[in-house]
Amino acid sequence: MDRTSEISNLPISVAVDLGHLLVASISERLGIRIVFIKGPVANHHRLRRARQASDVDVMVEPDRADELIDALSEYGWSPRPASLASQKFVTHSVALIQPDWPCDIDVHLSYPGLLDPQAFEGLWERRDTLEVEGGRVPVADFVTSVLIAALHSLRTPFDVRGAAEYRTLLERWKAVETEALRGELRTLATASGASWTIQPFFAEIGIDAGVAAPPPPGYGEWLRNQRQRNRAAAWLSLLKASAWSERPVVLKRALFPARHDLYLDHPAGRAGARALLRVRALRLVAAARAFPTAVQAVREEWRVSPPHPAGGDPGARTLTAQADGTPLADVESNAAARSASPSDADGEVESRGSATRVLRGHHLQDVLVVRCPTLVCIDTDERLYILHTGAKPQALVPLVLENTARTIWSLLEERSSLAELVRKAADDFGVEPYLVAPELESFFARLDGLGLVRITRM
Repeated sequence: MDRTSEISNLPISVAVDLGHLLVASISERLGIRIVFIKGPVANHHRLRRARQASDVDVMVEPDRADELIDALSEYGWSPRPASLASQKFVTHSVALIQPDWPCDIDVHLSYPGLLDPQAFEGLWERRDTLEVEGGRVPVADFVTSVLIAALHSLRTPFDVRGAAEYRTLLERWKAVETEALRGELRTLATASGASWTIQPFFAEIGIDAGVAAPPPPGYGEWLRNQRQRNRAAAWLSLLKASAWSERPVVLKRALFPARHDLYLDHPAGRAGARALLRVRALRLVAAARAFPTAVQAVREEWRVSPPHPAGGDPGARTLTAQADGTPLADVESNAAARSASPSDADGEVESRGSATRVLRGHHLQDVLVVRCPTLVCIDTDERLYILHTGAKPQALVPLVLENTARTIWSLLEERSSLAELVRKAADDFGVEPYLVAPELESFFARLDGLGLVRITRM
C-alpha cells in the first residue's frame, strides 16, 4: 500500500484515541497538567447521544500551553491557518493540525463561560481517568463534564444540534442528580467563574446560582456571543474598543477582508473570481441583516462589562515468512513522514546498522529484543497501530502492522530473546525455525531502525 492510501485509511476513531494517548504521554513526560474534555469524555458520562468525536479537546494549565504546543510540533502538529477574524475572536484555544492525521488537537487555555482565570485548577482537582483504546488518560469528571456540556450548548442557543444535546444533558442530569451532586456542581461553577454564564441551566434544574454583583469581566462578551450568528457583533465591539486612529483599518478588514482570510473562512471563494465576488457580497448582506441585533448585543456587552481592548477573553492569551512463502514483514509505514533532519536520518541508519551487527555476530539465544517503553498501541480487528511518543520521534504517523507482522508483534513481550520469538513463530506457523528466523531478524532490525524496539546482546 502506498503512502497516500495508508494515510487516508487511518480511521478517525483510531486517530482520536491515539491523539489522546499522544498528548497524555507527552504531558506526563514533561510534567504538564492536562485534563481532556468533551468528545469521548462526554460519551463516557452519557451526556449526549454517543457519536464519534472528530478531534481531541484538552485543557492545559495556561502557563504551560506554549510548552505543550512546542512539544507537539516535534510530531508535525502546527496551528491551523487562521484568518484575522479567527485570531482576534477565538482566543480560548489553539487548533493544531497534522497533514497525515484526520483529526485536530484543540489545546484549550480556557473554556468559554469559565470566566475565572484560575478555572483550570478546579478541573484538575476533580479530574478522573478514562480507559481509551490503548491506555488511560486524565479526563474531566462527571460534574465538570456537565458544566462544560451545558456551557457549550448555552453559548450557541440557536444551534440545532446543540439544542438537542442540551435536552439530552438535562434528561441525564435529572436521572442521576442528588443533593451531593447539586452541591458539587454549584461549588464548581462558583469556583470557576461560571455562576453567571450557567444561570439558564441552573434555572432548569432548580439550583440557585448565587451570583454576586457586579458580573465578572468577560460576561458581557459571553452575552454578545450568545446573540450573534456571525461575527458582525464581534467586529463592532472590536471597532468600539479600538483607538480612533485604528478604526478605519479595523472597519476595512471587517468589511473587505484580505483574499487569504476569505479563502480560510469561506472555502467556496476559491472556485474563481466570480465565486470570490459572490462570497464578498453574501458577507456584506449577512452583516447588514445582523447589524441591528449586533448593535443591541454590543450595547448590552458594554453595559454589563466593557470588553478587553483586544476584543477577546481577558483571561486568554494569543498563541501565535509464512509456510506459503508470503513475506513476513507485512508492515505499512510512512517513511516520508519521518523527521527530515539529517541527524535523525543518520541516527536511524546507525541504529539499523548496529542491530545488524548484533544479529550477525551472535547466536539467536544471545540476542535480546526490547520493546520501547514510550509506545502506544491500538489493536483493531484487522490492524495494529503503533505510535512512538518519546522525544525526537522518527515517524510522525502510526506504524501499521497487518497479517503476519501483527501476529509476530503480539509474540513480543517487554523483553524477549530472539531465539524464543523464532520458536514461538515457528510453532504458530507450523514450520521449522530456520525458515522464519531470517524474516524475523529482518523484521525486528527494521523496527529497531524506527526506534520501536532495541536489539542488544543478552
